[in-house]
Amino acid sequence: MADQFDVEWHLQHSQPELFTDYTTPYALFDRQLNMLRCRYHAVRPIAIRPNVPEPLRDLRNSLAFHLFKTAHWWGVRLSASDVIGEPQERFMTLVTAHARKNPDDELFLDAASRKTSGTSARMAIVLRQVVEQSPVCIGLDIMGDYHSGFVLSPTDVRWCDYSREDYVSAWLDAQIVSSRPMKQAHHENWERAGDEHALCRPYIRDFFARHDVPQSLADYRAASATLRTLRSGLARAELDRVINAMAYRVVSGVCAERVSSQWSLSAASHLQDDTERADMIARCLVYRDVSTDPCERDRINRVMTCFSN
Repeated sequence: MADQFDVEWHLQHSQPELFTDYTTPYALFDRQLNMLRCRYHAVRPIAIRPNVPEPLRDLRNSLAFHLFKTAHWWGVRLSASDVIGEPQERFMTLVTAHARKNPDDELFLDAASRKTSGTSARMAIVLRQVVEQSPVCIGLDIMGDYHSGFVLSPTDVRWCDYSREDYVSAWLDAQIVSSRPMKQAHHENWERAGDEHALCRPYIRDFFARHDVPQSLADYRAASATLRTLRSGLARAELDRVINAMAYRVVSGVCAERVSSQWSLSAASHLQDDTERADMIARCLVYRDVSTDPCERDRINRVMTCFSN
């Protein structure tokens, strides 16, 4: 009965469409990644049990695909063995199994995996939007890079020359070009946002990185210093979310070392600044409440208690 409840609950509450958004760079990509990772972890062991309904296996495959897509969309490096403890080949088998049943997702996967045939001028259109009253689209070329394009007619798209490693950069290209002739006041300087997003990209790319405490602390401090220089609302928001995750990476690393009796005195000496510790704790609380699956919060609370003692 408990197994059946698990199946029914996940079929209702763990569909990726409930917590993914690929239409705006302001989406909480950190929450999407964490939710997909956590729900995949929860569904995977249930899906291999005998007599499990096929929709649950489809859900497992869908979660795998959207974890792959979300990471690619935001330019996050995803190692299946590090992030979900599964061989990359096995993970991609599930991603492919989902895509083969969904034409739009198959188009994305083939382009992102560099399997699209043709010349570099041919694009797989993966998103259509309207920007400043102009129809635009986002495309993937055969190298798996993103481009923005302006739709001149149903069969004619003028593509931007720049190739980008993530959706946000391509989206910003469209904003820059679209806003120039309109000469309207915007809450963002899009060119500045593009420059500052480029500064954030290395930190976003390493969202799932696994480092020891000293390296995690160095990353946290470097990203915090970068954040203080940013003026773009978009860049500040995305880097702020990454720094929250970095703070938790430091805190959880400290607790893991304490528990395993491998606590480094040199690392301990770096964490004596009360202001920095308070900032880390505050960021961890935001990370827990905003960026993670509710099912992870008890574990995060235990880590926070360990760090605070």
